[in-house]
Amino acid sequence: MSTNYGYLYNIEGWGDPYFAVNSSGNISVKTNGVETTSEQEIDLLAAVKAATAKNLQFPLILRFPDVLKHRLDSLYTAFINAIQYTGYNSHYQGVFPVKVNQNKDVVDNLVNFGKGHVVKFGEDHYYNFGLEAGSKPELLLAMHSLINGSPEAYLVCNGYKDMDYISLALVARTIKLNTIIVLELEDEVDTVVAASKKLNIRPVLGIRARLLTTNPGHFGSTSGKHGKFGLLEAQIYANNSACSIASNYFTSTSDMSVAYGFEEYASAVVQAAKLVCNQNGVQHPVLCSESGRALASHHSILIYDALSVVEDPSDSVSSDELISRLDELVGNPTKLHANLKSAVRSRDSNNNTSRAHADQLKKHGVEIFKLSRRLAKQLEAAGETTYSYHANLSVFSLTPDFWGIKQLFPILPIHRLNEQPTQKGTLIDLTCDSDGKIDQFIGEALTLPLHALEQSGGGYYIGTFLAGAYQEPLGCKHNLFGGPTLVRVDSTAGSSGGFTVELLATGPSAADQLKAMHHDPDEIMNDIAKQGAEADDWTENIVKKVLGDMPYLFGAA
Repeated sequence: MSTNYGYLYNIEGWGDPYFAVNSSGNISVKTNGVETTSEQEIDLLAAVKAATAKNLQFPLILRFPDVLKHRLDSLYTAFINAIQYTGYNSHYQGVFPVKVNQNKDVVDNLVNFGKGHVVKFGEDHYYNFGLEAGSKPELLLAMHSLINGSPEAYLVCNGYKDMDYISLALVARTIKLNTIIVLELEDEVDTVVAASKKLNIRPVLGIRARLLTTNPGHFGSTSGKHGKFGLLEAQIYANNSACSIASNYFTSTSDMSVAYGFEEYASAVVQAAKLVCNQNGVQHPVLCSESGRALASHHSILIYDALSVVEDPSDSVSSDELISRLDELVGNPTKLHANLKSAVRSRDSNNNTSRAHADQLKKHGVEIFKLSRRLAKQLEAAGETTYSYHANLSVFSLTPDFWGIKQLFPILPIHRLNEQPTQKGTLIDLTCDSDGKIDQFIGEALTLPLHALEQSGGGYYIGTFLAGAYQEPLGCKHNLFGGPTLVRVDSTAGSSGGFTVELLATGPSAADQLKAMHHDPDEIMNDIAKQGAEADDWTENIVKKVLGDMPYLFGAA
């Protein structure tokens, strides 16, 4: 029996119950979680090969809508169980914040799945799953999608609003959508009243409460008294409005992760709601939560190929020299800190001195961090050679959260996991930017176990997992690289490991990217062709092909 090297990437830790390594050494997708039989598992490499057989270009995003449905089913099952066991006298129905992934296929799938139900405790429990919008374009797409959704589904309107936004939300009620306008600012009350009178449409309102509880984590700036969102208690009472219950959980083990699953989450919410309502003699309300990343992350996998590998040069500075530099830097912040405290206590009227000392302290901290990382990388390598794998992707376009906030995604080869990886590597993207690399991985590792590329030229495919939330809408056009090819993979009932592959959308072409920056591709092609030699068809043909293809590279088939 061959060895399974999936443990090197902690697949059981982050991938259970949807991802595993099969007997061929490939990642398999278990679309129904723990209920998936071995015959129902989809071989991820086979799905990639099926996509490339259709001449689809890397990078690819493979969507598994069955996984998305299973996530929604699991969320509702958790709340139904918690409500039953707690004796809560109402029900749960959630919404998907479309900011997480506005792609039509994702939104429409969730709305369609949201019309479903489950039989539990001898009763039918209907999902009535809805959407949450935070801008006018998001509201338009949510309205369009929910026309075909459950009539009882909520359409929650969040975000800052003007007269047009509020008027559109009121129009949504006239087409029989269960629309709730959530107030974010005091001024919005007057706008809602004016729009409601003008259109003669009665609104349903909610209020976003700004909790005083603060979060020390990465997103702490959005919490507490000075947070960006919501109304404070005094503002709520000043507007003669009723405040609903809100809860927040700061149980993360890092500054961006959560340490609870659906069951713990649902149980905590239901118990807290019941307790507070009972203490205040309030009827138990319908529980509604927005679940975005928890629903969308697992069903979408980014796949790209490694184009080449180069050996990293050894660090020109020794570990002893780095330690000496660190010793020098670590001694200085004490003085800088004292200067900062002195400036603050002297209450410098312009705060200029305080700011200058704070900036110095920050720069020192950054230098210490950089040197520490460099030293850690040297120690981790411990005399071993490390390699740079040139990957067919743009970090800025496809995993912007890694570049922007250093969110770590599970990354691993999707095949050859029955072979021991022999090299430690980092991933270098196609952009002309020193930040265009992935050199930090799950488990605080600075390198990733990878295989040597096959001499025969066969492709080496790497997957970034749990990236179905936020990455596509946040991606930018650095070096005019764009989005990936989108592919839908559906399991086929009754066939062992059967699936179908459907192209949802090709990634934007070079011409599309140029148009987005206000260049005219036709003008570019014509002017370049004019400069070519007469009767030379090559110039026009080559330019035309490059304009029509995605900006990414063509690697091994």
